[in-house]
Amino acid sequence: IVKAVKDLPTGVIILIVAVYTFLFFCALVSHQGVSVTDFPMKKLVAIRVAFGSVAYVCKVWSFQVLRLGDASALGFTSPLFTCIIARIFLKEEFTPVTIFSLLVGLGGVVLIAKPTFIFKTEGNDFPWYYYLVPLLSAFTLGVLYVLQRKIASRVNSITISFYIAVAQLIAGVAWHVISGEEFPIPLCYLPRILLVLCAFCLLVVWVAMNLALKYEKAASASIVRNLDTVLAFFVQVVMFGDPAETLSLVGAALIMVGTISLALSKIFNINCGIKL
Repeated sequence: IVKAVKDLPTGVIILIVAVYTFLFFCALVSHQGVSVTDFPMKKLVAIRVAFGSVAYVCKVWSFQVLRLGDASALGFTSPLFTCIIARIFLKEEFTPVTIFSLLVGLGGVVLIAKPTFIFKTEGNDFPWYYYLVPLLSAFTLGVLYVLQRKIASRVNSITISFYIAVAQLIAGVAWHVISGEEFPIPLCYLPRILLVLCAFCLLVVWVAMNLALKYEKAASASIVRNLDTVLAFFVQVVMFGDPAETLSLVGAALIMVGTISLALSKIFNINCGIKL
């Protein structure tokens, strides 16, 4: 969706989507009768929202400044950080299937993204410290998953998502003020519809992920999110006519194998009592 409205400035996209998302969550909170003031673990919720905002800003900056492949490959190292942090703070086990899924998933992301620092397809003309920004995004996402896993059982996922929307709105305003970009309101109906659709997708993603971390381990949920890369790849091929390269297809297959392995291990664990 963001690629379809690429003619709009980045700050405009961020702010308009943040406004729509905030309005969606206001309606959802009102409809569900969820309290956004009376809930436990307020400090942890605030820290979780803060880390989410940092991850969001770093990711947007990375995709805007760095090459897409580099930003994607480094940004999707978040499962690695999640596994390590979850092991330290939540005592989650490193099972063989988890390690296998993590490694093949990271390999799949690399094959789809084709970062220049591995494939040497283009000149690398950015300072080395620029690449710390997507790594910071990945690290903060890892912390975010662990925090969400810790608070998910006690705090309503809609309440958490509401405050994420508030933080994204603040981040959108801050981006607009700091960057000094002009703010052209899209006049055509199609960009407006696409931005509303983007906001709705964010609503679904945040609520679904918060719910998932209530029932599933942080490491597993983070690894499954690598499916984002596969879906984005197929959308690019189908909607935008990008060529389906062999390496990208192999990468997509690897991510699918890793995700299916996790799902099968969960099924065996529940139905057969076999821990893989």
